[in-house]
Amino acid sequence: MAKSFTPKTSATPRTSSHGHSCSIDYKHPWQKDLPDQWVKDVVVPQTFEIHIEYEIHADRVIGQDEKGFPCYSAQEYCLLDLCCDDELIFETVVYGEQIQAWKLVDNRWLVRHAVMMHDRDDECIQHSIRPDMPR
Repeated sequence: MAKSFTPKTSATPRTSSHGHSCSIDYKHPWQKDLPDQWVKDVVVPQTFEIHIEYEIHADRVIGQDEKGFPCYSAQEYCLLDLCCDDELIFETVVYGEQIQAWKLVDNRWLVRHAVMMHDRDDECIQHSIRPDMPR
């Protein structure tokens, strides 16, 4: 389960000169977690703005439509802890949270909120409809 909370944007091909955000033209997997029944009802992003936090394991992606308005949002946060396994020391995800939002053609937002905790084997996933993009 922790694999789904690995920051996706840290492996993108370009970052900004100061390392915090950039606007690039790349193929973000924005439809990956979109429920099938909503595919025809969302505004399709044309470009993506990426914000990466280097002090903690967090990132945010904002997808923009052809007019430059936000139509997709994804943010991830991972809380890591050091673990020991005899001779090895490694990081493991203790808590992970992922929020994705897709703008619907009627200007509402479909929001997917997923939480993963180290002591659970599954993710808790909720979908909701909101009037505004999550911040």
